[in-house]
Amino acid sequence: MVTNSFFKEILSLSNISFGENYMTSIELKNYLKDPFTKVILKTQNNLLYGFSIVQRLDIIQLKKALFIDPNWIEIEFGSLQTIGYRKMIAVDKEFEGQGVASRLYQDGTNWLSEKSNVICSAVWIKKGEFTFEPILKKNGFEALKTVNNYWKGDSLKRDFNCPVCGEPPCLCDAIIYKKIITDLPPK
Repeated sequence: MVTNSFFKEILSLSNISFGENYMTSIELKNYLKDPFTKVILKTQNNLLYGFSIVQRLDIIQLKKALFIDPNWIEIEFGSLQTIGYRKMIAVDKEFEGQGVASRLYQDGTNWLSEKSNVICSAVWIKKGEFTFEPILKKNGFEALKTVNNYWKGDSLKRDFNCPVCGEPPCLCDAIIYKKIITDLPPK
């Protein structure tokens, strides 16, 4: 359960990691209420080490979540009833390199694999670095597509400040990744 103090810490870590107002308090509240969304925390001694948000989406929801050509999404994912989506993952800089992201990844995968046969993620290319890519590649994800200026439209629409680009528009790129969990129907 997310306590009031962790709620504030999640928003603070999101602002540091993804930019001011990338995730609003209203959005976080909605994620916490949504039965098809899981907010995963790694904490110890009342400190937030990191968090991850994963979702079970249908194709229509995925077209809204990914900022790319909906026709491409339909071709790549259209035959699926549900798709697991890694919305975001953030680790406090003080705890980077200690396996926190790997544990968040595993907890998210465990939850998603009960709900979908495929997991999708958009990985931020931050100052030429592929922030979450090593964990995804190590765990069998396949790079599908690089999208230039991935958050440009979203940053202008929602007016969030990218930690790399500053004020909108965000001109950061992303790579879309996919992993097939199993050919069997989800549990």
